[in-house]
Amino acid sequence: MENNHNTKPTSLPLRRALHIATSLALGTMGQTASADIYVMGASYASLNPNVYAAPVGIGDPAGNVTATNGDTWIALLASATSIGQPRPVSSAITPGAGETATNFARSGAEIINSLPGAAGVDRPKDASEQFVELTTALGTTSPAASDIFAITAFGNDIVYQYEKGTQGNVTTAFIDQRVAAIKQIIESAIALGFTKVLVANMPRIDLLPGVSVMMNPSVLNALKADIDYYNQQADSMLNTLATAYPGVAFMVSDIASVFASVTANPTAYNFVDATSTAYDANTGTPTGVDPTTVMWWDGFHPTQALHQQIANNIATIQPQT
Repeated sequence: MENNHNTKPTSLPLRRALHIATSLALGTMGQTASADIYVMGASYASLNPNVYAAPVGIGDPAGNVTATNGDTWIALLASATSIGQPRPVSSAITPGAGETATNFARSGAEIINSLPGAAGVDRPKDASEQFVELTTALGTTSPAASDIFAITAFGNDIVYQYEKGTQGNVTTAFIDQRVAAIKQIIESAIALGFTKVLVANMPRIDLLPGVSVMMNPSVLNALKADIDYYNQQADSMLNTLATAYPGVAFMVSDIASVFASVTANPTAYNFVDATSTAYDANTGTPTGVDPTTVMWWDGFHPTQALHQQIANNIATIQPQT
C-alpha cells in the first residue's frame, strides 16, 4: 500500500474557536427557528429511526436508517440550535411550514462509489448523487441566509477497501480525489447560495472496536495513516475555501479528535471504557449494557452519548493568511 503521506505537503494549521452547540443557539451564526440544515453524508449523519429497533431493519420509506440508540450528532446540533429538526427525504414525508426535506445522508454511502451496482439500487448514493437530490429538492428556491449546508467526510471509501483486503487501492491519489470531490461539492453549494457550511472530518475508524478486532496492529496503523492524511488534506482544503470565500461562515466537526480524546480517557466523559457496546450486530440482540454508559452502539457506530460529545465540539474556521 502506498502510505507515503509524509512526503505530501501537510495542511496549514487552522485557528479554530471551539463552541459548544448551545452557543450557536445564542445567535453565534445567526440562525432562526425557520432555518434548516441540509445534510449529506453516511450513517454518522443519518437522522432516521433506529435500524436496530424492533423489527430489526426498520427505517424510513426512503430506506435510510440510523445505527445508534437515539439521535446522531447532526440531529442533536439541530435541536440545540433551535433551527428545526432536519427531516428525512421521502416522498411519503410532507415538510411542515417553513421546513424543507433535508436529509440526504445514506448509511453505507461513500464520497465516490467504489462498490458495484446501479445507482441507488445495490449501493447507497454517493456524494455527487446526494448533491443532485439536494438541488432537486431546492428547485428554484434559494437557501435562507440562516440555512446550513452540512457534509461529512463519510469514511466508507477507505474502510470498505480495508474490509475487502484491497487497502492497496488507498493511495494518496485515491484520497486526494475524494478531498477534491468534497471541495467541488462545497463550492457548488456556495454557488447555490449557502453562506454557512459545516464539514465533518473523517472519524478515527481505527479506534472502533468492531474494526480493531478485524485487523492486526500493522494494518490498523496503516488505516490510521490514511485517515490522518485525509484529514490533513481536508484541513488544507477548508482553509483555502475560507480564504477564497470570506462571506461564508465555515464550521468544522472534528470527529477524529473527539474519538481520540474520548477513547484515551473514557471515564473522564462518563463512559465505562473504550470498547463496550450496547448492541451485538452479529447476534442481532442487545448486550445488556446501558447505552448511556458506553461509547459504541454496535462496535462501528457511536451511541447517542458519544454523538453528544461530537455535537458539543463544533469549531469555526479562522483562515491563516
